[in-house]
Amino acid sequence: MDRPWQIQLRKELQEAPDDRTIHWVYGPDGNAGKSTFVKCLMKKDWVMVNAGSAADMKYQYIQQGMTKNMVVDIPRQVEGVHYSAIYSLVEEVKNRLISSTKYRPVQVVDVRRVHVVVMSNKKPDMEMLSKDRICLHDLSPQC
Repeated sequence: MDRPWQIQLRKELQEAPDDRTIHWVYGPDGNAGKSTFVKCLMKKDWVMVNAGSAADMKYQYIQQGMTKNMVVDIPRQVEGVHYSAIYSLVEEVKNRLISSTKYRPVQVVDVRRVHVVVMSNKKPDMEMLSKDRICLHDLSPQC
């Protein structure tokens, strides 16, 4: 865990969370250390949510502990509707207003702020979230 981006992000995550920032770690290539970083966050009692339907992801987060920081590790093969659902999830988690329709309808309101990190092989769609929410950590090779 000594890559420059990991050190910088770890430092940022030591600060108190705000109600807006979503850290989006973009690395188009493999072997950049994203999955290793996810494992380290999980050891620090973060919730890791797997990409899936919006209902599945929200239910997973609620069941694992709404007061915990959340990391979403998006596998390379995720496309379409599941990718769109991730935007809904991260925005609801940052807003602390989460609705899940999995099994039975649940709405949760919580005032405690949490960190949200997304690990992805794609850049965020800036039409899906407010630009002021995204803190992009770009791991693409610099020429």
